[in-house]
Amino acid sequence: MTHYPPEFKASTIAKMLPPQSRSVRALAKEIEATLKTVGAGLRRAAEVRLSPLLMSAAIDGVTVHTCRLALADGCVATLATRAPVGRVRLEERILA
Repeated sequence: MTHYPPEFKASTIAKMLPPQSRSVRALAKEIEATLKTVGAGLRRAAEVRLSPLLMSAAIDGVTVHTCRLALADGCVATLATRAPVGRVRLEERILA
């Protein structure tokens, strides 16, 4: 896990990550999903430690496993769970 000091801006952190993980938006989504999973507020964002490839994060000694999901063209979500998820199946349902 990598802990970024609170004075680091997301754009600075993004430059330190591998190319596929450099989006500031991707960082924000991982941090937000982690905080929601552990029931913490956004004010604690600086406390979240991200793994280098953004596959997990930790806060308060709790590891959260994260996975980016492409839902549709231009629509991405982040799945965050306390236990590793091996496979995710997305199903589209059209509501009438």
